[in-house]
Amino acid sequence: MITKHIISGLTMGTTYNITCMIDSSFDAEDLERGIKRCLKRINSSMSTFDSKSEISLFNAKNDIDPILISKDFFAVLTQAEYVSKISNGAWDGTLKPVIDFWGFGPKDKPRELPSENDIS
Repeated sequence: MITKHIISGLTMGTTYNITCMIDSSFDAEDLERGIKRCLKRINSSMSTFDSKSEISLFNAKNDIDPILISKDFFAVLTQAEYVSKISNGAWDGTLKPVIDFWGFGPKDKPRELPSENDIS
């Protein structure tokens, strides 16, 4: 028998809802635990809201010494480089200053819109 199963939670500063149809012989709770483990691993690697995440440590580096990174983070960096190349640089992954400027990053949200001068 096929049943509908909904998996919901919080991660990366937002919510998620996954709806799937599962055969009764399949362990839905095991699927849910696996999804939550995967999201936790990705969040601990790529959350700019977590100062200890891989991406936060990577962004905070101010030297050129190599660092060990996870397979997930390497895959994202590789894909980002590819998208930048095929778009002739139209996509730029170095948006953190812009994200923080507009209040979408981990810093405090601005209380008012930035001035035209600041935007320029």
